[in-house]
Amino acid sequence: MLDNPQKYIKEYLVPNLAQLEKKRKSYVQNLIILKLITLLIAWGYLITNDSMYAYFQDEPIMFLASIALSIIYLCWSLLIQLIGKTHPKVLYSSKGQGLIIGIILSFICLFVFNPTIVIAFAVSFGLYYAIGYYFFLNPFNKAFKEEFVSNAFLSIDPNLEYDPKDYVDEKDYNESLLFANRDYHHYKGEDYLCGNYNETPFELSEIKVEKDEFYYSEGKRKRRKITVYSGLFMKMELKNNLKSALVLRPNISEGYNFGGSQLLKDIFGIDLNSNEYAGLHKYKGVHKRRLPFLDIFCYEEDIVEKLITKEFATNFKRLRDNGIYATISFIDNYMYVAFPPKSRRSNGDAESHGDYLEANILCSLKDEVFLYQCIEPYLECLKLIDVFKVKGSPLTELDENQLN
Repeated sequence: MLDNPQKYIKEYLVPNLAQLEKKRKSYVQNLIILKLITLLIAWGYLITNDSMYAYFQDEPIMFLASIALSIIYLCWSLLIQLIGKTHPKVLYSSKGQGLIIGIILSFICLFVFNPTIVIAFAVSFGLYYAIGYYFFLNPFNKAFKEEFVSNAFLSIDPNLEYDPKDYVDEKDYNESLLFANRDYHHYKGEDYLCGNYNETPFELSEIKVEKDEFYYSEGKRKRRKITVYSGLFMKMELKNNLKSALVLRPNISEGYNFGGSQLLKDIFGIDLNSNEYAGLHKYKGVHKRRLPFLDIFCYEEDIVEKLITKEFATNFKRLRDNGIYATISFIDNYMYVAFPPKSRRSNGDAESHGDYLEANILCSLKDEVFLYQCIEPYLECLKLIDVFKVKGSPLTELDENQLN
């Protein structure tokens, strides 16, 4: 792992992004022009509509309010960039992007007075988003991953392979037992990273798992998708001759700051009072004191004594104290790790970055802080290999006589 990733990004990667930065600025300008054109189309329809023309004459306040909201909507990206110069988190977080939602809600408020206004602006926004995404946002995001994300991982280790469209196999998700209590119907992902890091073969990607939920509305049976899990998922090969299973999961009753018991039930299907999980029984032996903030489930209790060493517990606590929250399982010769989104892991700075490895067209590619935060969640995962020293730790030194 690089000693100072931000410094490396600034000195070696940022200079190579000069052309992409020019393209980014051009895209931002084109998006503003596109937004202006779609707004003019909406206003052209409203002004040429006789009923709306009469309405604005009778309700001048509504006319002025609509004009004001249109100006804010047109200039919101410039406003966000201006504020971001003194408050960078506005740029990095979804809160800045949420400003547009507030504008849209303001338009919706106008529905009480005249639905035609809302329809006109909704069509305008729909056109802007569809055209802008296809011609500007999506191409820029693809170029960002090719020119920055891929090179950033190669700088960490030339043997790493990155594929923005691939993801960890569904079979690994099921075999991990981390989500054994959760039914699902849809499994997808992106941003696949694999390789042999620190002499440890691993696979890592973002995954999203959903289930279909049926409900009745207005006398009709309808279906909607419910998110079972959305976050990073990692598989590591230990080569330790382990033939057993062990699951370490959060225990908020011991102060593990994980967002509340309902969150644990939502993400992992966890019943905090249960003594069984995925066919494993709850460990209550003397080694529980090493990780009081976790519940431990296993087949045989002696496996806990061999895997949950003092060094392992110390390193795991260090990760936890640094805000890196993970749920881990050891299944045979593999270690599986689930990282829920940062906003659902702690009460800290939940908005320090947006989606994993995704570009933000409003953020300058000269900003090494933003660039680092894009890849930071993946680096957190790789820290598990560094911190636990998986290759040279007791996890790989166990032989068949110790484990059988």
